Amino acid sequence: LVADAGFAGFDLLNMILDAGHSFLFRVGGNVRLLTQLGRVELHGEDTVWLWPQGRRKEQPLVLRLVVLRREGRCVYLITNLSEDRLGHRQAAALYGMRWGVEVFYRSLKQTLEHRVMRSRAPAQAQAELAWSLVGLQLMGLMSVSEMIQRRIEPLRWSPAATRDLLRKAIAGHCHRRLSTRGWGNRLAA
Repeated sequence: LVADAGFAGFDLLNMILDAGHSFLFRVGGNVRLLTQLGRVELHGEDTVWLWPQGRRKEQPLVLRLVVLRREGRCVYLITNLSEDRLGHRQAAALYGMRWGVEVFYRSLKQTLEHRVMRSRAPAQAQAELAWSLVGLQLMGLMSVSEMIQRRIEPLRWSPAATRDLLRKAIAGHCHRRLSTRGWGNRLAA
């Protein structure tokens, strides 16, 4: 499980460990990691401990700290995996891949203007969210498949451009009938 800061609480990490899973989480300034507790260090000099405040009877979590240096700044990640199971480069690559998820949800909230569900009842709000996600996925599928056919880098896909094209088509601004190829060109563009 890879996650950004804000999720690295003791209880959640403990549940993940109890379930036998692995994680790589960024930690922010609100997480206090302890070093040199005098125990056997599992991860060498990268060993850190996370101990919940006010609950000294519980055992601390023994974790590994991975420090990424990017553009003069440090990003701090914690994991339960050893260096041989998750190397520094692998950790950096995995953490970097989570950016696509961030962009996806930003597109849903900002580009499609779904910061808040408009439905009042929970079941309808859940359906609204599900269909919004399906819509965003379909927009991406339509555009990216056309981009790939035309050898255009799919990472250049713009959800906003696809949204605008579809809105124009729905509003009837595309007066002349476009062939399948014409739509494909527009979606790829």
